[in-house]
Amino acid sequence: MRVRTAMSKPARSVAPLDTLVHARELMLWGKIRHLVVISGGELVGLLSERDIAEHQARRGESIFSSPGDTVSMAMEEHVETIGPDEELAVAARRMAGRKIGCLPVLLDGEVIGMLTTTDILAAAASRDIIARSRRSPLVKDAMSTNPKTIHQSDSLLDAVARMQQYQIRHLPVVSSQGQVRGMISDLDLRTAFGNPRDALEQLSTANELLKVRDWMSSPAVTVSPGELCVVAARLFATSSISALPVVDLDERLVGILSYVDVLRALADYAEQAA
Repeated sequence: MRVRTAMSKPARSVAPLDTLVHARELMLWGKIRHLVVISGGELVGLLSERDIAEHQARRGESIFSSPGDTVSMAMEEHVETIGPDEELAVAARRMAGRKIGCLPVLLDGEVIGMLTTTDILAAAASRDIIARSRRSPLVKDAMSTNPKTIHQSDSLLDAVARMQQYQIRHLPVVSSQGQVRGMISDLDLRTAFGNPRDALEQLSTANELLKVRDWMSSPAVTVSPGELCVVAARLFATSSISALPVVDLDERLVGILSYVDVLRALADYAEQAA
């Protein structure tokens, strides 16, 4: 299966001097997370939802409080691209290995589309990139075991510290019996604090009063270890989540599965089946 078959087209774009407020509105209207940045007909950068969040964290205020801030102030200038006739499995392998969420698709130097992790996962869920057979990868084969967790009554600053310490972006929220009650992500923390690292450096009674239960996503979307990765791919493709708690029949946490894990499993399977 080729990139051109799965990519989104046309790619939504902004110019370097467009405002971040305008860019964020385009993302919200289009229900997308990435925009290519075009100047003089050429690709000069990439702007993601995370880039805007990080810019706000650096500024210490919302982009709506600084309406003059431009795309050039937040965009990523070094952009990886791919051609439309590359195999989708190759794209999946590259995105999984480098933990990137999208690849602009270029033909003769012109952006003709955008390939996102959602596009790949949607293709996996609806087409034959992964056949439904005994050899298809299962969630238990791709997931990470013994994930770090947090309790809903813990301070939100505890979640910040744990993510910083282990360099992770998601924490399943569990009960004392290990049952999953929700999920909290680094984007949730950026919404609460701006720059989470600054929040740790500027401890206050007010911050200590913020609890995980007030900011977590609940109920969490979960998956079982015996499920096919193609089913997890469908969950990722149809939602805005990027990690799934893996639970047993009693809803107890046994692992965590990220979209990167699924991309890697799909790429491995495609290579073995070729």
